[in-house]
Amino acid sequence: MRDALGRNPSVLVNLVAQSRQHERTANTAFVFVEGSGDRNVYSVFSSEKATFTVAHCRDNVGACLRLLQKKGIAGVLGIEDSDCDRLLGIKPDALVCTTDGHDLEAMILQSGALEKVLSELGDSDRVQQFEEGGRSVREALLDAARPLGIAKYLKAQGRLKGLNISSKDLAYERFIDASTVRVDVERFCGYMSERCDGRVGPDEISQEIQAVELDGTGEWDICRGHDLVGVLTVALSSAFGTKRLPHFVVEQDLRLAFDSLAFARTGLCAGMVDWESSQTGFTVLHDDVKAVATALREK
Repeated sequence: MRDALGRNPSVLVNLVAQSRQHERTANTAFVFVEGSGDRNVYSVFSSEKATFTVAHCRDNVGACLRLLQKKGIAGVLGIEDSDCDRLLGIKPDALVCTTDGHDLEAMILQSGALEKVLSELGDSDRVQQFEEGGRSVREALLDAARPLGIAKYLKAQGRLKGLNISSKDLAYERFIDASTVRVDVERFCGYMSERCDGRVGPDEISQEIQAVELDGTGEWDICRGHDLVGVLTVALSSAFGTKRLPHFVVEQDLRLAFDSLAFARTGLCAGMVDWESSQTGFTVLHDDVKAVATALREK
């Protein structure tokens, strides 16, 4: 019961409204995020004058902001995964900052956190040998995760509706070659058809995916971070290393390796700086992070 109430936007909004009535929290900035993982990462770079609230899904983040706007309550911000919005031409709300790339994990993988994790969990000789073959680690991850990202993109457009593209229980090893870090498209389409009990056939999946053309600028937008980490986890057992690791261990290490400098370089952080400039009296970012982000912008 308590968990259900915590997922109700009206309940969350009332808690914020009540906090505004107390002197101790009158100037607290309230930031709504989709999940606890987002809160754990972003709160590291935040001011003591900011409170992060888990809304439990993207729709709830938007619902909370809209309700608070109606109440005339300032100092509220939402942080959302971009998902496929940029590809679909959807612009975020004025009180929402969005991730660089599809989501938090995709944003982290664009940073130096990837190299740190490869150094810790991988084998430097294997990584070097792989990249001497003509593809960088990032290029390989994007190539292998692209079909899954396109499948989600198509579903968002109302096509391939019957697919089960939940990333929680995907067996990436079923269609990713650990030694070459390449996706077997035939196996992938067969596996996705199997996951939806044949409601969508392998040939239809293949045809729809191959019909999508990207201009090369939306690679990080189309690929889900969880899928990119799934590919990385598979590759760490062969192409990039010798360790067979659980997905959550690799994802956790990436989040821990994402430091304040990497965050300050993101468009998301720049958006948060802009939000602060428009919200007099409210602070979200730690002073050091904001200083770095501002200095980088002025270069």
